[in-house]
Amino acid sequence: MVERARIQSDGIAVRPPKQLEDFHTAWLCYPVTISEDAGFERSDLQEFLEGAGIDTRTVWSGNVTRHPMMRNIEYRVPEAGLPAADEVFVRPFLAASSPKNWDRVSSLSGILA
Repeated sequence: MVERARIQSDGIAVRPPKQLEDFHTAWLCYPVTISEDAGFERSDLQEFLEGAGIDTRTVWSGNVTRHPMMRNIEYRVPEAGLPAADEVFVRPFLAASSPKNWDRVSSLSGILA
């Protein structure tokens, strides 16, 4: 699945997931990360995909210090910040994967063309 989607997402501003060698995943959802130089926001692509009948969900993780629940909590952040966690907070989302919509999810490039 990952290789098929990787090939079909060539040329668009997303990064497909990496599948570890000798590791098999039950793809209940397909993680998509918007490239830094995409020229659009995650929410723009999510709205577009939702309009094409593909359910999406934001990734509820990344830099937890940016979540509203941390507003009144004392915490420390390294001097260099949390750039990887910030990226996870802003760029990825999940496209729901099921037998009903697998053809649409697996051909993101066709939908985005």
